[in-house]
Amino acid sequence: MVVIGGGSSFDFPAEYTYKDTRFEELLPVTSEPSSWRGGRNVVLMLDVSPSTLQSNGVGGRVLDEILSNAVVLLESDLLKDARVNVITFGSKGQDITNGFVDMSKESNRLWLDAEIRKISPTGDSTSLERGLMTARTLLKEQENNSEADIIIVSDGGIGNIAEGDLRFERAIQCAENLHENSGIGIHFVHIHAPKTTSQVTPKGQYYAELFMNKIGLSQNYNRIEPGERIKVSFSKNPEESEELENEYSSGSIVVYDPKHFITRNISDIQHDILGYNEVTPKPEANRLVITRLGKPIITVWRLGLGRVAAITTDNGNGNGIPWAASLYSGNDSLIITRTLNWAVADTEMSEGIQLEVPDLKMSQPGRILITTGGTGVPELYFDKKPMEITSIGNNMYESYVTANTFGLHKISETPLEANLTEELMSEVSGVKNVSWRPAAVNRPDEYTYVGENFLFRTAILENGGKIYTKGDVYSRIIEDASISTKKKNPDKGLLYKIFPCARFPDIPALHPASYI
Repeated sequence: MVVIGGGSSFDFPAEYTYKDTRFEELLPVTSEPSSWRGGRNVVLMLDVSPSTLQSNGVGGRVLDEILSNAVVLLESDLLKDARVNVITFGSKGQDITNGFVDMSKESNRLWLDAEIRKISPTGDSTSLERGLMTARTLLKEQENNSEADIIIVSDGGIGNIAEGDLRFERAIQCAENLHENSGIGIHFVHIHAPKTTSQVTPKGQYYAELFMNKIGLSQNYNRIEPGERIKVSFSKNPEESEELENEYSSGSIVVYDPKHFITRNISDIQHDILGYNEVTPKPEANRLVITRLGKPIITVWRLGLGRVAAITTDNGNGNGIPWAASLYSGNDSLIITRTLNWAVADTEMSEGIQLEVPDLKMSQPGRILITTGGTGVPELYFDKKPMEITSIGNNMYESYVTANTFGLHKISETPLEANLTEELMSEVSGVKNVSWRPAAVNRPDEYTYVGENFLFRTAILENGGKIYTKGDVYSRIIEDASISTKKKNPDKGLLYKIFPCARFPDIPALHPASYI
């Protein structure tokens, strides 16, 4: 399903919007204004050198303080809309997230939280320069119009440890180049620990503080005592903020997620839009195209086995000035046609092979029709297993496949993993331009017509139970359960508890009621 914005959709008209409707439950967005805190690219650099194993003075290790502060940063509202890449540095810099992760998705944040907790010290020294060079490489690969920041969380042991050791000076030079030439903000979270030679200069200054002073960002230096947690703010010059606001209000739009099928290899959108619907992406939706103020323009998600896209511009006649024709023509029109192709899910196979794939059922054979533009029987795989293909006419073939598990399966021209999403398929497999398409497998037919026994309600009432509507779930049902959680059976002297009954999500219900 593709839902298009306009004067009678999402947040319009004011007296009858999509908000809190059953229809909105299908959409990847809610019909309310979104709050936007960034869209910036952030590299979180975590010190994992051997010195972090020393005591923090309060019963733990310095490394525990580093990782805890990193988790706090990821959970802050400041990074809610950011793309974050976490790297570690000891004697070298290492990318542990394998690219930037969208923090607007709760599942990504939880995954990253778990990955950070697994980190352990590596290397035999601390080389801040190596970590900064890794961060620079990662940021150069991102969309240039986005703001970029580096947050260093370290015990501060970044100084020279021997005569002729120039790592500290090289780190300063590298940081100056990043900040002055590339406009990258740098923040240092110094986890204070017992003073050692690597943390303090011969004159008694902290290397971390001196480092930030040297690059002209002393205001971004934060020294944290054991047990404390950091709060970092990305401040702007007021004049710069005003200029950015004027630029962002122009209606220009940018690609927010360049890895998705819809936006892949689209680096720049030339034309502006002059109006949009106010929406907020849901936690598990993908925000693909936005205005420079962060207003969602194209948002997608997977709903069950289906695909839903929301194109939330206005009707193309913003403020009485027609603008849609420019966006829907030329190279910029790719974002529209690809959105439709993604929703149809029929574009992943190569041009020489066309498939007609019905909705399959578990443990039941399903017939796949294949049409080719070339000669010879095509070679296809269903979940890595070769498909038996039979000719039924000129360049037409059929194959029967049986799936034993519920969900999405892969039909491909290469025997690839079956449980990978389209965004990860080519990266994990190492194969570029891989051709494949999904096949949706539903529950067996026996579950299709399962509903509510019409005697069920009568049986509940006859036995002293109650029936609650959807609106009672957070009011009467809780109150009644707290008052009557235990009742005594006068005949048998037994105690029994009353609990609300949860329905299975995969079995359709005929009444929006909960039962006790």
